[in-house]
Amino acid sequence: MDEMANGNNRILTADQEMELRRPIEDHIGKIQKKIDSLRADGTDKVISLQNQIDGAKRDRALTREERDTRIARAKTELEKAKATEEKNKGEVSKLIADAESYLKLHYDQQYYQPVKASCAMEKAEAKENYQKKTLAACEGTSGNSRKAL
Repeated sequence: MDEMANGNNRILTADQEMELRRPIEDHIGKIQKKIDSLRADGTDKVISLQNQIDGAKRDRALTREERDTRIARAKTELEKAKATEEKNKGEVSKLIADAESYLKLHYDQQYYQPVKASCAMEKAEAKENYQKKTLAACEGTSGNSRKAL
């Protein structure tokens, strides 16, 4: 896989493409896990609590008192979740920016360009093989027609 990046022309297999992408996926995956953990008690909880409030408002099986109690409890938790979300917003934004800058630096050079070059070589090889087969088929049919004469 490093040979391709160093200019050694060869067609990559699917496994080799995965190996080129693996370090990028690993690094971005670590950043995503950090983002997910920061969002668990913030953004994710806000969305969940808003859905609970909406569900309680729509639930006609609840009495008015039960509905109001559930909504009030969810709103109290919602305020805490929004505070956590706001507290973590800066770090989440920083982590997203780190991931984007990492991708900008590494994706094109270490993955996309070698894969693009491999695809171009594979296409050229396929075209060459096709031309050889059609030429051989043409020669085979023209030779048979001469013998028939």
